[in-house]
Amino acid sequence: MQRMTIDFGIDLGTTNSAISVMEGGAVEVVKVGGKEVLPSANYIDKKGTRHVGEAARNNWAVES
Repeated sequence: MQRMTIDFGIDLGTTNSAISVMEGGAVEVVKVGGKEVLPSANYIDKKGTRHVGEAARNNWAVES
């Protein structure tokens, strides 16, 4: 019988976050923009644009 579920894990850290998925019996870390770890950051700029991850961390440093 074929599996009908997806096994994944999320590490929501205070500094960095990551997600992994079980593929064919092996764990694979999901890459975002080529990176396995994403900064745990959210930022809304003065224009109301939302930024997450590295973009949020980089923009916050510029505007603050």
